[in-house]
Amino acid sequence: MTGRLAPVREMSLQFVKNVRVKFCPWEKSAAETRTFFGLIATNKMRESNPNCKFVTSVKHDGSPPEVLIEFDDGKKLLFKSEYLLAREMAKRFQTVQQMKEKAAVTAEGNGQ
Repeated sequence: MTGRLAPVREMSLQFVKNVRVKFCPWEKSAAETRTFFGLIATNKMRESNPNCKFVTSVKHDGSPPEVLIEFDDGKKLLFKSEYLLAREMAKRFQTVQQMKEKAAVTAEGNGQ
């Protein structure tokens, strides 16, 4: 459990416009998707961007789970999460967030 939660300390929703999660709760493959959603939908994470919207679609059709994260700049990060671990999704999300943070700092430094 500790391995899954390690990246959360440095994650935020600072540049996220919305998060859409889709899963069928009776599919075993949805467990990691639900864990990841639980990590990013905590009160502490939501406080990092109160404007971020969360949409959860619970399907009853056996469809594979997905997480779609849309950023303020219009770019999207899609996890077709049927075979992904929550920590893998968290690590990739954290990497993208760090790149956006560096770009924002660089833009500020250039007076943009």
